[in-house]
Amino acid sequence: MSKNSPNSPKVNWILILTIIGTVIAGGGVIATLVTVPEFRCLLLGWSCSPPFRDVELVTKNEAGELLSGVEITAIGSGGPPEKTQTESNGYAKITIANKGNVNVTLRKSGYPVQEFTINLQNEQYLVRIIRFNPSGK
Repeated sequence: MSKNSPNSPKVNWILILTIIGTVIAGGGVIATLVTVPEFRCLLLGWSCSPPFRDVELVTKNEAGELLSGVEITAIGSGGPPEKTQTESNGYAKITIANKGNVNVTLRKSGYPVQEFTINLQNEQYLVRIIRFNPSGK
């Protein structure tokens, strides 16, 4: 008696493996679409806003007195420059649509321009105190 009779069904292993591979690949694509925020927001039409962080500053002169009217420009990698001025108590807050580096420029008449970078990934919730010195040191 032969192993395969003419009436016994033959298993098409290539077809079975192709179907299994397709199901696994499809699952990987779906998992990526669901877990990666950019894809999830775009394809599913969900409302997704960028992560916003607050940059808070207090400006003082060399004697420790609060400085009002300091012009502040903050530029993050995710959007246009944000501008504001310090209030009478030397305080200002800018909200940035970014979670990485933010370049900050401070200007006040009679003082040199001050520039620095804040990494919002590492320094999220700090109020920064900036001292202005007419000599720039």
